[in-house]
Amino acid sequence: ALLGEALDVRVACENLGSNFPQGDTMSAHIRFRNGGTAYISATLVTPFISRFAVYGTKGWIEIRDKAHVESPAGWVVTSAMTGTPISVHEVPPAEPVKDNLVAFAQAIRGETHYPITGDDLIGNIAILEAIIKSAASGAIETVA
Repeated sequence: ALLGEALDVRVACENLGSNFPQGDTMSAHIRFRNGGTAYISATLVTPFISRFAVYGTKGWIEIRDKAHVESPAGWVVTSAMTGTPISVHEVPPAEPVKDNLVAFAQAIRGETHYPITGDDLIGNIAILEAIIKSAASGAIETVA
């Protein structure tokens, strides 16, 4: 939903700190058809950290979880726009998993539209399938 349809992915999956058969460290680089890239990484052997960042030509924003999503404690939001100082503020805890289920139930009942489109859901599945394929092959894989 942020960058449009994905074009391809390249994934590295390694064992850097464990003997987990699937690997303990993964990075995925995603290119999008209309330009832009995304980088997703995960590690299973460090203390928990969750960070989401978006960088543009006129500004950037970073959102960090203060605790694991299973026990939300809120977020620290850091951002800046061209010509302005960096801003840091905290957002109180919420329950996004519950909120998603409530939104889905309301959409099923016809009370509102679900905020994630069917095309977005299918696109996410296609990206995941390409990530799995690239992790196995080590090659750049096209997103179907």
